[in-house]
Amino acid sequence: MANKRQRKKNEKKAQISKLSQSMLTPIRRPSPALYHGKYTEANKGYQAQLDQVYQGTVQPVERFINLNANILHYCSECDSEFYAAGKYLLNPHKEHVCYTINGAGSNKHKVVKKSIKPDEFIGRFNFMVWNDYSWRKIAQELGINPKIVKSYFEEEGLL
Repeated sequence: MANKRQRKKNEKKAQISKLSQSMLTPIRRPSPALYHGKYTEANKGYQAQLDQVYQGTVQPVERFINLNANILHYCSECDSEFYAAGKYLLNPHKEHVCYTINGAGSNKHKVVKKSIKPDEFIGRFNFMVWNDYSWRKIAQELGINPKIVKSYFEEEGLL
């Protein structure tokens, strides 16, 4: 009796594995290149609203349904495709921000710190130590971990 159950169980597993190998294929999203330009006539009104905000860089790829519907858009400035609802793209506080993953931040507004050469770094560090900067201020100015500066101050007896 136990062998019969085990045999049926093994047969079921074999059938499932055969089905999964033959029927399950990975689902791939169609390339936006297939849709790009397909709905330009239908999206003229919506494109005009987007042009007011983005000066023609953001274009709807799929057919515009309404402002609440998430549709695929393409940004020619950052060369990215993203899904968004029209009400968010037209809202100045929630608009698309280029050069980021999912529009989470902006490279335009991001302050990029230049890398400091080791000689210059040591010179600035020594200048700040000799001019009685606090360890927190030194860490903040140089962009390094405050624990490192604090441990240096403790080793030198400055704290």
